[in-house]
Amino acid sequence: MWIRSEPSYRAQWIGALAWGNAVRLRSEEPKSGPGCAGPWAPVEPRGWVCIDGERATFDEDDPVYQKILPYRARVESPWPHRYAVTTKDVRRFESLEHARPFLEARRGRDAALTGTLAPELPPLPKGLSERRDRIVARSAFAYADQGDAFGIGLLLAGDLSWVPRGDVTLVPPSEFQGVELVGEKRLPIAFFRRDETPAYRRLAPGEFERAPHTFPRHGHVLLDEPPESVGRTRYYRVTGSDLWVSHREAVIAEPEFPQKGPGVDRDTTVEISILGGWLVAFRKDRPVYVTMISAGRGGGPVPGRELVSTASTPVGRFEISSKLKTATMESSGGPIIHGDVPWTQNFSGPHAIHTAYWHDDFGDLKSAGCVNVSPKDGKWLFEFTEPQVPENWHAVRYLSRYGGTTRVILHE
Repeated sequence: MWIRSEPSYRAQWIGALAWGNAVRLRSEEPKSGPGCAGPWAPVEPRGWVCIDGERATFDEDDPVYQKILPYRARVESPWPHRYAVTTKDVRRFESLEHARPFLEARRGRDAALTGTLAPELPPLPKGLSERRDRIVARSAFAYADQGDAFGIGLLLAGDLSWVPRGDVTLVPPSEFQGVELVGEKRLPIAFFRRDETPAYRRLAPGEFERAPHTFPRHGHVLLDEPPESVGRTRYYRVTGSDLWVSHREAVIAEPEFPQKGPGVDRDTTVEISILGGWLVAFRKDRPVYVTMISAGRGGGPVPGRELVSTASTPVGRFEISSKLKTATMESSGGPIIHGDVPWTQNFSGPHAIHTAYWHDDFGDLKSAGCVNVSPKDGKWLFEFTEPQVPENWHAVRYLSRYGGTTRVILHE
């Protein structure tokens, strides 16, 4: 549901609401205007929403609103929904009645899921469902609930459509999170992508050997500076320890900002290394957060090729142009989708910083070109960056008249 700058569908959008949202009204009176069957309502802190009585209402006790409210995106959590992936094409149904013939034909082949009946939902407004009759193989989607109908287990997807539970694989939530740089926590920090990453001990200047110690996957340690170089390998001593870490076997952020490029002219900056697999967030010139990311599996740009054709991530200086608490993404090369992707921050065309709930291989090249982060990192960054999303809005668009935005620096 778009929030417009003026009471007209022709006015530019400045934000959005999602189903289940409730937003306060400004004291200004509602107005009539083009493109709305009812009045345009003035919402806090700015903008106008069409109250047509079907997609939006003034009545907090509206029966459809109250019925769907329990299944809304839980944006107070890093995981607004639960999630699943597909390895084959999967049918999707607008309602239980729509699903009845398909499910009754499968009775006896698929098992019930929970012993709890799937919730009955009222007829829903147009535009709430994504209107897809199938989810193609290698897609991912969110679900808000589960239950049984016609003796078969079902998932209630994030758009309140239905998907057979037996046709998909549920995804366990990633718990990985970066490090907020407060107190004694400061750069450099090493993160570990693999299980049993080896530690080293120093025998003499320029001489290291494997130590009988390993670091766990997704763990981290504080490091001392400067490193000691042996050929092309840099070894960092673990703070307060005799152990050392090789930069070739860990993700160690080495930010260039603000030492290189224009001076500090923004409140917030995010620097990302595509091949290094790291992100550092800055407040003015002070690093305040560091984590692992997964950039495009094609690495940086390939000369003469479109970024999307090589699954590459752009390099350069950009700005956050819009932020969405969840957004469905569709592959540029086909109908593969990633539904209800949390904490999406667009910075260049189709490229965004966003949560990847379908993997936790952070530190490796993995995405189709975007910058993947973990759910906990995604929420932290979403709340850190500008523009801030107004209270109870689901999305915001950057417009300079409403304040600043975060600079995004990407390099290989």
